[in-house]
Formats: sequence, C-alpha cells, structure tokens
Amino acid sequence: MIRVKNVGLQYADGPEILTDLSFTLPDGSFHFLTGRSGAGKSTLLRMLYLGQRPSRGQMEMFGKDIGQLEPYELPELRRKIGVVFQNFRLISHLSVFENVALPLAIEGRNEEDYARNVVELLDWVGLGDKMDQFPALLSGGEQQQVAIARAVVASPQLLLADEPTGSVDAEMGERLLGLLIELNRQGATLVIATHDTGVLASHRHHAGELHLDEGGRLRQFPPVRAKAG
Repeated sequence: MIRVKNVGLQYADGPEILTDLSFTLPDGSFHFLTGRSGAGKSTLLRMLYLGQRPSRGQMEMFGKDIGQLEPYELPELRRKIGVVFQNFRLISHLSVFENVALPLAIEGRNEEDYARNVVELLDWVGLGDKMDQFPALLSGGEQQQVAIARAVVASPQLLLADEPTGSVDAEMGERLLGLLIELNRQGATLVIATHDTGVLASHRHHAGELHLDEGGRLRQFPPVRAKAG
C-alpha cells in the first residue's frame, strides 16, 4: 500500500520537519501514529493524503511513485483515501447529511443510490436525528462524529485519522474507533494519530505503531502480541 524511503520534508529554506523517514504499510495494516505535540504527526498525515509532497526521498502509494505523478493524476488517488481532520473541515453551508454524502456526490453517484447507506451510518454514529442540521449547530463532539462518518462512507482503501477521539467522551470514542477498526477488518489500511494512552493500551495487540521523535525521525514497531500461556 505505502512505501516510504529516506523521505524528508521542509518548507522553503527552513529546517526539515520530517527527516529520513523509511517505513512500509502493507495492505490492510493498522498503525497508530504517536509522538509529542509538534513532532510532525499532522504533517506526516498531510503527506500521506497527498496534500504535501516530500522534499526528498521516495514515496510510493497504490503502486505509484508520487514524485513522478503530474498534478492532474493526484485526485484519482485521493479518492481512494478517507481523512478525518483534527479540525473537522466540515462545509458550513451543507447539512450533516450532505457533508457525509459529499465523497459519494463528488464521485457522481445518484443520491437515491446512497441515501439509505448515509442515513444508516448517521444512525450508527448517533446523529440520525440531526442529519438536516448544519455544522454550526453541532457540538465539537458531534462535528467529530460527522467527520468520521464522511471519511468512511465511501469505504476508502486508506483511512487516515488525526486524533479521531479527541472531541468525544470515552464511550463514544470507543464506538467511533470501533467503526474505523471495522473498516480495517474489511481490508482498509488504517493510520490513526493519537495521544490517547487508553486507546493505545486497548488496541496495541493488533495495531503497529509509527512513533515520531522530536527531531522528526520515525521508528516503526509491530503489534504487541500476547504471550502464549
């Protein structure tokens, strides 16, 4: 799914934010992205959803060398990626239903073909009674629920989530995380940036870890398997 080799990222003439990154994410894998605030987690996610190209090194996604692609080729790859942004990025003039359905509408699908699935997904995340409301009327936690529903509605091959449980209580956080994990079980590759130690402790047995240190360097760890006996 993703191969990154000796990648560095810097803006203009400033210092590198990410340095000498090398890692592989197989199809269907599940990884937490960890590190202190300012280590570059959001920047790495931005690079993975093709919002920022590396300054150097090689990055392959979906069998394509990203450095060799023309700008007009990127939208097709982005349609394979679902993203949960930390600041939600909901569209203010669209209803909850329309925000969640947006990836499907952009693909040119007819609303009558996807409306039922969108309604069922909103019911699942607890917003079935608010599908006609607009983002400004929702709490931060409810906006997070909308953002997650929008990210998963098109069953992306790669799902990236930046602190997806940060704006909801523990019970809803586990419920939303369960939705992401179910998508992973269906074959999607999953990368979740988180500071939530409870989430990490609960799921380290089946999720690997990408850890960014303060110098923008990364270490990759496999899932922590329970010892037999």
